[in-house]
Amino acid sequence: MKITIDDKIVEQKGLSLEEFLFLLFMKISNTSHSEIFEKLLQENKIYYNNEAKQTLLMDKTDDLVQTILLDSEKSKPEIEREELLAIKMQEIFPQGKKEGTSQYFRGNKKEVTLKIKKFLKLYGHYTDEQILEATRKYVDSFNGNYTYMRVLKYFIIKDVRKQGEEGAYIEQVSELASYLENAGQENYNNDWTAQLK
Repeated sequence: MKITIDDKIVEQKGLSLEEFLFLLFMKISNTSHSEIFEKLLQENKIYYNNEAKQTLLMDKTDDLVQTILLDSEKSKPEIEREELLAIKMQEIFPQGKKEGTSQYFRGNKKEVTLKIKKFLKLYGHYTDEQILEATRKYVDSFNGNYTYMRVLKYFIIKDVRKQGEEGAYIEQVSELASYLENAGQENYNNDWTAQLK
């Protein structure tokens, strides 16, 4: 569980931070408050100061609480779906540059992630598994000869400049979308160099 608390919002709602934390403790606790208190006392995590009539944290407990708070702040955000998908798709594509170009087959994570975001906005009804399977089939269809294969970012989506009656225009093409929409169809001519008999 990750909990984010904005003390200004707590104050706006008419509570002190201490009151809110106590109410939160009551909300998430399944054990009686006295049991938790006794357990912490027995484990020497807290102690009761008779003179001040106050329960205080032991030094090591104070350090523990501070460490948890600091580590929680520094924790990395969860990887977005698109970024995770980009990483997995890069692993499927071959390494190195496409022959005769300066383009790397796998591209870079940022560019690929942006292409995936764009793709999902246009064709968002596919699962990660379907996308990865289509990517595998695309790469496998070249049987190790990648001369005519698109680099990953252009496999996902490519803006193609075309000329029409009204003038030049940009058309988005997606090999990935084609593979997904035609999933399950047999390819009876895997070897495009095969001679007709």
